[in-house]
Amino acid sequence: MNWGGKERRTTVLPELRKLTNSLPTLISISERGENSWREYKVEKGYSVAYCLLDTPTISVCRNYFSPGTVFLPHVHENKVEYLICYEGRYKVTGRKTGDVVIEKGGSVKLEAGELHGGEALEQTWLLAITIPPDEGFPHGT
Repeated sequence: MNWGGKERRTTVLPELRKLTNSLPTLISISERGENSWREYKVEKGYSVAYCLLDTPTISVCRNYFSPGTVFLPHVHENKVEYLICYEGRYKVTGRKTGDVVIEKGGSVKLEAGELHGGEALEQTWLLAITIPPDEGFPHGT
């Protein structure tokens, strides 16, 4: 296979290094817990979260809920949470927001300190963005 010869390689490699040097190492990603998953304790059904990004300023998780899953009410003190549905239908019940059903492409913002829970009306996938992240979430308590 011809990769462009020695001359091409000497030009491309420095550019590639410049582009990739700012990327995190595989070891640092695994230490932070990115690309890891966690099963949630739910009242009914099954739910799992896959951590996509976990930094000191933001956490982004991909969440799966089996049909009928009931996610118990909880609070994120001093944390704002955005839920974005990309498959299925999910009913969010919040103290301030009331009952909101989000479907594919829909979202809801939960203010810091808002008591909220949810129910998967069918098989559902959500992105959950927490700013700043909860300590230990999604890997711990």
